[in-house]
Amino acid sequence: MKDIGNRVIDNNAGLLGDDREGSVLDVFEHYLTKAIEADRENSFRMDIGTGFLFFSGFEAISETFQELLETETVSQIDELEWGTEAPIRVVMGPETSNRTKSILLALVTDQVIEYDDEAIDVLQTFIRDGLIDFRVITERTFHPKLYSFYLRSEVPDDVWAGSANFSRSGLQNNIELSVQMQTGNQDRELFREWFDKLWEHGEEDLDVLEVLETVQQSDYVYQPPSVFFAKLVRYLDRDYLLDSTTSVDGSPLLEYQNLTYNIVMERLQRYGGYILSNSVGTGKTYVAAQTAATYQRRSPNQEILVVAPSSVTEEWKSVFEEFGVDADAEFLSMGMLQKQPLEEATDGDRIFDYRDYTDRFSLIIVDEAHNFRNDSNRRNNLEDIVRQNHDADVLLTSATPINISPEDLFSLIDLFYRGPRVQQFEKAGLKSHYERTRQKLKQLDNYDDLSSGLIQDIKQIENELSIKITWRIIQTEFEDDLRQLAGDDVEYEDPEITEEEYDYPAQYQNEVFDEIVPFLDQLNYEPSKLWDGQGYQDFDNLIFRHKWRLYKRLESSLKAFHDSIDNLHKRFILYYEAIERDTAFEENDVAALSTSIDPNEAANATDLERLGTVVSTYRSLDPDLQQTVLRNLQADIDLIEQMLDRITSAFGRASTIPYPGDRKVTRLRSIIEAKLSEDKPLVIFSQYSDTVEYLYQSLSAEFDGVRRIHGGLSTDKEEFVSTFNRGEFDVIITTDMLAEGVNIPRADVIVNFDLPYNPVTLIQRTGRALRITNPKKVEVHNFRPAGSIDRELELYEKLDARLDTILDIVGLDFIVWLMDEKKIEQLHKDEREEYLESLEEYNDTMASSDPSEIAPEQSPPEETRTDRVLRRAIDTYNLSPDDISVVSASINRPIYTTLESAGGQDQPTADIDAEVRETLLSGFAILGETGGDPSVWTPLHRSVKAGPKGVGLTASDTDTIETIRKERQEQYNRERVTAGQLGRAASQLIDLVSDVLGLVSDSEMKETLSAVRERLEADAYTVPQRNTLEDALSSIQKEDYGWMSNPDTEIRNSSEWQTVIQLSQKGTSTSGESEVKAVIKYHTND
Repeated sequence: MKDIGNRVIDNNAGLLGDDREGSVLDVFEHYLTKAIEADRENSFRMDIGTGFLFFSGFEAISETFQELLETETVSQIDELEWGTEAPIRVVMGPETSNRTKSILLALVTDQVIEYDDEAIDVLQTFIRDGLIDFRVITERTFHPKLYSFYLRSEVPDDVWAGSANFSRSGLQNNIELSVQMQTGNQDRELFREWFDKLWEHGEEDLDVLEVLETVQQSDYVYQPPSVFFAKLVRYLDRDYLLDSTTSVDGSPLLEYQNLTYNIVMERLQRYGGYILSNSVGTGKTYVAAQTAATYQRRSPNQEILVVAPSSVTEEWKSVFEEFGVDADAEFLSMGMLQKQPLEEATDGDRIFDYRDYTDRFSLIIVDEAHNFRNDSNRRNNLEDIVRQNHDADVLLTSATPINISPEDLFSLIDLFYRGPRVQQFEKAGLKSHYERTRQKLKQLDNYDDLSSGLIQDIKQIENELSIKITWRIIQTEFEDDLRQLAGDDVEYEDPEITEEEYDYPAQYQNEVFDEIVPFLDQLNYEPSKLWDGQGYQDFDNLIFRHKWRLYKRLESSLKAFHDSIDNLHKRFILYYEAIERDTAFEENDVAALSTSIDPNEAANATDLERLGTVVSTYRSLDPDLQQTVLRNLQADIDLIEQMLDRITSAFGRASTIPYPGDRKVTRLRSIIEAKLSEDKPLVIFSQYSDTVEYLYQSLSAEFDGVRRIHGGLSTDKEEFVSTFNRGEFDVIITTDMLAEGVNIPRADVIVNFDLPYNPVTLIQRTGRALRITNPKKVEVHNFRPAGSIDRELELYEKLDARLDTILDIVGLDFIVWLMDEKKIEQLHKDEREEYLESLEEYNDTMASSDPSEIAPEQSPPEETRTDRVLRRAIDTYNLSPDDISVVSASINRPIYTTLESAGGQDQPTADIDAEVRETLLSGFAILGETGGDPSVWTPLHRSVKAGPKGVGLTASDTDTIETIRKERQEQYNRERVTAGQLGRAASQLIDLVSDVLGLVSDSEMKETLSAVRERLEADAYTVPQRNTLEDALSSIQKEDYGWMSNPDTEIRNSSEWQTVIQLSQKGTSTSGESEVKAVIKYHTND
């Protein structure tokens, strides 16, 4: 018995230390033990006033109650004086809502079915012998948590009150506060009188004994539908289905946001990671914040981590404040992750120490996650954080999970596809499909090996692990949301696309455009053949890419092309002179390498390292090849000078801005003038900073409110956008640095001065101007060259570009478009001409249509069948969070309920899965566990309407249920055998455990590994658990910790070891036995 004197009774919250804290359970055991040890004449008495959770707490103290019986410490007393013959009086009631007597009995049943047989026997004895009695308050909410102990007389010796219910959580788990009332004898008499009146006020027909007998005698315990569904919501962790508000002021989530939130929660629970890809401006931050609020409620002792660009960090904080979770969140700017990872650090001031973020978070949210696709300090540091929070779920937000290649998607998924989450993939049946598809993709040499089957596999993974609700879906499926946001008269409209076709004077065409393809065809691009330091390498694909980029700059602007040709000229002269002089490179001064180029221009034309590689490689060549290189390089210089002469003749001097006859700039000027007269601010995008500078110089003198931004400037992006949104200027000229990570809702017009191949880029650009709170028609002007000057297809033909090179340049979206349009099923290398014709059609579509139309027709995502049915049950039975909280989370004895069949609504359709068809016709929905993993064995039907009373499970029903259980068991056993779960595989895993045991010396670590080995020998792990264990142990073994100075510490700090610890505490003693947990019988009136 713990001494409760001089202790704060807070359920050992850890605030003051073990020697100064205690639990409510300690209080009860203290007084019950004193009563047992006392030499008394009168029976020990006790009054308990609690919420309707008494029976969940009784089991925790049932052994001490057993001692009360064995020592005859309690006996019946005078009913007239006490109100009942039972010495222990319990008054219960609902804390937050009124409930009927039948529902209260059902809740008693729910609590009792979690008892072991001994606890049931003790409670039955107390009730049968008249030693405990119950009264129920039903018509009003009931908040007292009062405990009075009578050791010597009819007046309580001590009275305790506080926040703790007589429940398992209230007695020992929750942080509570219970205080002994410092009262004199008169006050204690007053408490006794108050409880007497409460006792008289309560109802006494709560037949707990009948409930206990029913539970003991039944294989399946009946629960009314309302309690049954509350139980399923709790058991399956679907409490998020009850959440419907976004903020502390109760503002409702929009319908499509609520749908998104529910799907996000379900997938996070299923896979441990998910990608939220709703279109720009649709409120991803709000959905993520609602998700964070749910995680905070579930795990109040852990935090939420938000990784976001610094430009939007304050927005995240503001939204989190609306949700009431800002105090429990840490916000980490993306820039901080650019520091050197701890293991690679060389600069003490630029180190990111992931250890500061270890085991702190239940949820990690990564905004603009596409910035983590590629290997970098940023990605490595994020991976360290995820690894050190192995129990945390990971939510990535990105409107563009696939930007250029399917590898983008898999790269993002791999951020959370690690550690325990791999096991979750396997439980959900996705692991093998994911890894198989990823492997197929890695084996592709080129896009021209891509098939429609592989595309479908990639789409299936994308659909399973990401959600994308677009503006088009909102417009067609969620019209009420738009009206709620912006008023009845405002509706979202597709962007108004205008194709701005332009041409140039005939002189431009004759002297430059007609000559561009022959010029590029004749360029040798000799330096690129020496760049990699591996001798003379004539890479046709690489050379073609350089030439193609030059051409695309001409499409962008005359100035960008002019500057590029001029820079190419200077660069090739530097290469020629450096090679010819041979020793000049040793001077280590780029400006000194040329006698014909201005030193500043020379310094900007190339980099020292590449120049050194070219010169070094040239030295290694035989004399004849050296002469060929110099001859070809000089030919290129002569050719470039001829092109520069043509450009100067046609365009004029580079100092003349804009070029005379630049009709593309003239057309842009007209658009700006027209739109500013309509008070419509503009954002003008180009892929090239040279073009941005040219447009700025061309327009700023004529229009006061023109500003430009690109990566070559030191302008603060956030302040720049903020200034525009405040109305301090009206025209932005920018590269795609403003195409993501910022909101520009003031813009009404988007101008694409040049067109990328990737529709995602165009969607991102337009999305900057769209906000879900301000739906409007955005004007989009797409500049595309007239056919007379569009020479791209001619370039492909003349330079004989390989199909795989073309497809790699154009990108995945073109291939998907080809397949979605049913133009092809499989790419064929010998059909290049047909693909080039299709490419022209694709470019036409990009220039003249909403780029989202290039994607296949979209439909809104769907919740799982289970979630849809549970949501319907929540609405039908008005289930509240309180209803869910009062039922227990586990199911130790199978429960069932009966519902009306939905008739034809539940008849399987022709296209439904065969297994689902069969189970729908069976008349049962069954939930169970195999190896400790809960799942829906046979799907829930649509109906949630209560069935007729008195219709229980027949012997035939239980036989059917048992047949389904055996089938589930056999399926599980087959999977175990197929996966190599038995025999040799187990032996190999045990050997692997032994190998790791040899690496560690710490006794606690050895005990952990011994526990793992015991479970392996007992065949106590499921397939996913075995595979996860094998991955973790193999990783530890391969790291070769034995060479490290302190292998124990290194292993202990690894995420793999945390996985081993988890698995050392898991495993199923039933070797994966299938157990029925809940059954719904659907009643028909036939």
